[in-house]
Amino acid sequence: MDKQLTKILVSILVTLLFTSFITISSTVADRTINQEKALDFMENVLSIDLSKYDIDIIMDSTRDSSIRRDDDNRKINDMRYELKTENSNVRINFCFENDIFENYFIGSEDKQVITTKQYTNQHDAVKDFLERYQFYTNIDSKKFITMIDKVDFTINSTTISGDTKLVVTSSVFWEVRQTRLRWTHTVSGVDYNVLELIVEEDGFVSYLIDTWVLYTVGDTSINVSREQAIDIAIENMYLYAYDMYDGEVVKDFKVHRDNVVTQLYSAPKDVAYELRPYWKVELILDEVYSGNVFGISVFIWAGTGEVISWGNMASGGVYDIEDNSFSDVGSPDNTWVIVAIVVVVFMALVIGVLFKKRYK
Repeated sequence: MDKQLTKILVSILVTLLFTSFITISSTVADRTINQEKALDFMENVLSIDLSKYDIDIIMDSTRDSSIRRDDDNRKINDMRYELKTENSNVRINFCFENDIFENYFIGSEDKQVITTKQYTNQHDAVKDFLERYQFYTNIDSKKFITMIDKVDFTINSTTISGDTKLVVTSSVFWEVRQTRLRWTHTVSGVDYNVLELIVEEDGFVSYLIDTWVLYTVGDTSINVSREQAIDIAIENMYLYAYDMYDGEVVKDFKVHRDNVVTQLYSAPKDVAYELRPYWKVELILDEVYSGNVFGISVFIWAGTGEVISWGNMASGGVYDIEDNSFSDVGSPDNTWVIVAIVVVVFMALVIGVLFKKRYK
């Protein structure tokens, strides 16, 4: 009986291992294209001298995340590379969405990267970077390059050219001055697509996010005014409720029209990756409800007035409506959060070991 049971267990184990091997092999094959894109980016856009490094891919994972609940066509591929020499260790993170490059950033304090190009000023470095980036993707960098011609990288400023806005922010991080450049496609005060980068004092571009290729801009009409958005939010509050961990259903909120904060943003609507404007209306409640919820955020399409969703505004403190301030009520037990973080880190390490490859 024991021998028979052992044979069955071994058979099941072999089947599981074989199935897992097929799944892992297939996943690795699917990611090969993006891995090549990442290496190409490091060498030809960032101008990193790869011959000076031992390069490891320590994470390569794909997650499915829906833009809408009924949309399961969104595939996000996260990768982390480690570039090593005897004296340095640089980690570079990449993200591809549906195989389209979306962002990268240096994930360590060590940003002294060995490159094949050096620059005397940040202007030349950014222009050269954008020209190389144009060959990597189908984005047209000319308008971005033109807008920095007369911009002082050491002074915070905003420049507008047509429907493109450039915001320059200079700061000091880890005792090193860096400049953030953010170009947005802006219509009627709403920011849609964004190209944002951070250039270090030595000219190295340590961060980039680009949604100009991934997203298109749909109907930008704003048919709902701020006051109308507030009315819609208040009138529809009866539809919203949230559950507490003990089973309590919290509902029937009373809100104040005073101290309402509203802001226009953009997000995909109906068609995935097509951006439309929406209102975010933040309403203050008449009291603090279960879970330290002091307000409700209501998201409303600016074109149609349709309510998209709701969200809680909560704090570790109590909101005083009369004084418009918070008072501390202590911190909740975060043990479960710590446990969750440990589990996630452990799983990330396991995945990293499974998919680890070395490039010379």
